[in-house]
Amino acid sequence: MTGTAKSPRFVFSPKYVVDIGDHVFPTRKFALAAALLAGAGEFVEPEPASREDLLLAHDAGWVDKVLSGRMALADETLMEMPFSPEVSLAHRLQAGGTILAAEDALERGVGLHVGGGSHHAFADHAEGFCVLNDIACAIAKLLGDGRIKRVAVVDLDVHQGNGTAAIFRGRPEVFTFSMHQESIYPFPKERGTLDVGLPDGTKDDEYLRALERHLPRVFEHGADLVVYQAGVDVAEGDLLGGLRLTDEGILKRDELICASCRRRTTPLVVTLGGGYSADVDRTARLHAATLRMAARSGIGLISYRWNQGHIVEGGVMAEQQVGAVDHFFSNISVSMIKLTEPVKVGDKLRIKGKAGELVHAVSSMQINRVPAQEGKAGDVISLKVEQKVRPGDLVFKVVDPAPAG
Repeated sequence: MTGTAKSPRFVFSPKYVVDIGDHVFPTRKFALAAALLAGAGEFVEPEPASREDLLLAHDAGWVDKVLSGRMALADETLMEMPFSPEVSLAHRLQAGGTILAAEDALERGVGLHVGGGSHHAFADHAEGFCVLNDIACAIAKLLGDGRIKRVAVVDLDVHQGNGTAAIFRGRPEVFTFSMHQESIYPFPKERGTLDVGLPDGTKDDEYLRALERHLPRVFEHGADLVVYQAGVDVAEGDLLGGLRLTDEGILKRDELICASCRRRTTPLVVTLGGGYSADVDRTARLHAATLRMAARSGIGLISYRWNQGHIVEGGVMAEQQVGAVDHFFSNISVSMIKLTEPVKVGDKLRIKGKAGELVHAVSSMQINRVPAQEGKAGDVISLKVEQKVRPGDLVFKVVDPAPAG
């Protein structure tokens, strides 16, 4: 199955850059990163998120405050920066930008936002330079429209994604993963689906080992979309962080996320998040390198389209993730598979892991040692397979070719 190649598309508006005085958050980093990406693909400007879209993630009272362009001193204190109509517009545009990039991810395989990542914004207030939670708005819109059923947030900013975790608390369809420096803001931390706090001074090798250790649990969620909050404030010397990643380590981090999504044919949207180096040009270079990595990872070079819960390549149904291997009994060649979607006798499955992949036609199955014709989401089915598989290997249903519609 082949798709139509598409050049990378970057979402950006010059109005992301606003004057907030002598501040540790240099909004011009977005324009500098965009300039570094000139010629790497096409650029598109977003529209400001509508009030209706903002209300998907925020309380009406807070949305109306933001739209008015006026804030009380207490609001600005939590926001940690001055507020103005220009700041309001910039954050509404970035919310619209992440929505557009998320839609791009479903259509193109990858969505590239030269901005976004306001993960400290709560439903009813701003925090930590974040006015509107663009990540939450985009996720809520795609879920509400029925274009996705499950989503995972991979937040690798140096600060925990507290606002995003709070907004989606009690929403099992949204998996929030945050790996951050434990000893710094925010206090207290919100509880997400998976939170990994790192010690001060964590370097490349320790960081990457931790990420490799925890990522499989994220992908067991069976997400239809991954939102990658790719903060570069993990860099050594960042003014607001205390981790010690090198530029090369950050690129390896990005490569690991991109490769994980590509291997599972999971659409990926990238938001930039934090980055507060005293050298703003360095921050911009790191942001641009993240977006180049995502753009050239191969995800964005195939035209993907979402159609009734399945990924479509070039107008042909491809695969749908339906679960993961829970256990393998090598002496009898039986695999136990925990399902996230229904599977029935007659389906064709593709099991993918580090050791390779296996295509298996389901001729029989058991649930709790009882023969069954179909398993539903949440069931653990037993299948006799032709070769060794491993716990954690992902299981996809191969969907018969059909018109794209």
